[in-house]
Amino acid sequence: MSPQFTDQQDLAITTKDVSVALAAGAGCGKTFVLTHRFLSYLDPAGNADPLSRIVAITFTERAAREMRHRIREACREALENCAEQHVDYWLRILRGLETARITTIHSFCAGFLRRHAVDAGLDPQFGLMEPAFAEPLLIRQVNETLHSLLEQRDPDAFALVKEYGLERTSQYIKMMVDQRFEIETHQYELQGVGETAAAWIRYYQEHFRPALIQQLFESPDLQELHQLLSANVCQTPKMEERRKTIVSILDQFQDWPEPITPLTELVEQMHLKGVRANHWDDESIQEDLKRLFKSVKDDINKILELEALLEEDLEVSIELGQQIFRLSQQASLNYEEYKREQGLLDFDDLLLVTRNLLKESPSLRALASEGIDYLMVDEFQDTDPVQTDVVRYLCEQQLLTGKLFLVGDVKQSIYRFRRANPEVFLGLRDEVPEKGRLPLSTNFRSQPEILRFVNILFHDEVEQNYEPLQPFSSTQYTPKPAIEFLWADENEWEEKASAYIRRRVEATTIAQRILNLLQDETPRIRTRHPETGEVQLRRTEPGDIVILFRAMSNVGLYEEALRNLDIDYYLVGGRAFYAQQEVYDFINICQVLDDPTDEIAAGGRIAISLFWSQRRNDFLA
Repeated sequence: MSPQFTDQQDLAITTKDVSVALAAGAGCGKTFVLTHRFLSYLDPAGNADPLSRIVAITFTERAAREMRHRIREACREALENCAEQHVDYWLRILRGLETARITTIHSFCAGFLRRHAVDAGLDPQFGLMEPAFAEPLLIRQVNETLHSLLEQRDPDAFALVKEYGLERTSQYIKMMVDQRFEIETHQYELQGVGETAAAWIRYYQEHFRPALIQQLFESPDLQELHQLLSANVCQTPKMEERRKTIVSILDQFQDWPEPITPLTELVEQMHLKGVRANHWDDESIQEDLKRLFKSVKDDINKILELEALLEEDLEVSIELGQQIFRLSQQASLNYEEYKREQGLLDFDDLLLVTRNLLKESPSLRALASEGIDYLMVDEFQDTDPVQTDVVRYLCEQQLLTGKLFLVGDVKQSIYRFRRANPEVFLGLRDEVPEKGRLPLSTNFRSQPEILRFVNILFHDEVEQNYEPLQPFSSTQYTPKPAIEFLWADENEWEEKASAYIRRRVEATTIAQRILNLLQDETPRIRTRHPETGEVQLRRTEPGDIVILFRAMSNVGLYEEALRNLDIDYYLVGGRAFYAQQEVYDFINICQVLDDPTDEIAAGGRIAISLFWSQRRNDFLA
């Protein structure tokens, strides 16, 4: 093994006889491995032009630039240390790196479609719409479609607006249009309403409900509840009777002729009214039961809610659903027609058109696959099914035999709203031969206590697919505890205080804790001596602290709390720039140029003129 690699890294870089699906945890040197895996394909004794045969797909343009930069630095090092007869080879590699196919999936698809524009029925000079422009355009097309159909007295449009109102109908249509990737047939639209209802009920009873119940009975919480009640007796007579009933139902559930009656009975029996902690042999049982009752009842109620749908008029709901589908099809057609007239594609089009072109043209698929010897894909946990289809078509028969190198980590999947599904990564990883299912779990970034907390937190959530993170160094340098839960003081708000008030209190609490850390002399930040490289600790500095938010909606409250305590900060990803008056003024001007009848924008434009006229008069005076 090369001394610069850990055992895991060495396997990930050198395993070539099978495709590799690498489960790479955060801070485990994933980019380092990707770089050296790429370099392992470069051999002075092999292909004279290997770069044209390698495709590396990253999630963002920034990641692509970072990977290209690292490969360039490694190639320069190889040039400096290579034998004289290999100098020309490494010089050619360095010169060719700028055109190497290290790119995002969207950029790769754009290049593919421009090369095969005739086959795809596209203008080779098609323009690309960024999501920030595509989204409002789609909304406009949905609204225009709905308004046009209402003017034509379309029965579907009238029925939906009557049922849901104009705004909600538009929202439902857009939601359906957004799912156009997953709708490949109009079969259910063509069926009669009654036929569809019967098919739905049949599928629910024969497949969906049994799967839900099986999932319920395999859940850790229900199994723990069954064991807990089976092994303990309650001194309260009524609770003891309920306990026996619950245990009996769970013991004999499979013998019931139908599942809904016992499930309903379980929900009715799962409560602790009149029971105290000391009524059990161990007082902790009471708290465990509170938690387990709530969890199991929530799961059962989800099944019962679905069951209640069978008693409703399904045909009405199905008819409304089909009406939404038909309107969404019309909105999609209008959206596609507009883009075609303008010579535009959005990011979704890049994926979908590429996938369909590869799917429908065996000769083109073979040509694309033959042009790639090695395909590397990063952040595969955030890949959607359409992107996965593209990867499969590009690999063809070599999908599992060494052509593919994919990297992912289900713990880091954050883009569900983009149709990303970590199950896609897990599914393809299961297809790869066992030799190619490799972990990268040695973490270089965090200390042991941090990783211990992360492992405990994620283990039950990810279950059998979890790859525990291991520290590169077993030494815990910083003082314990390494994890701290900071609770805002609930005494500072009333019982029914608004979310705004609660967030303000939370912001103040966080700011005060940060100030305490900055004033604390305790060495707690790990660093290395610039000359000796020895690990040492220093006090906390402002640059060591970051506050993460789920959304930036209320970030102003936290900024205010930091300012009140004179704590310097800077905001990453905020919208403050776009909230400036100058930006609003510019938007108003653009809107007036686009639509001179826009009275609101025109009023804003007039206000700008009056303001600057007054400023000019003041200056001249």
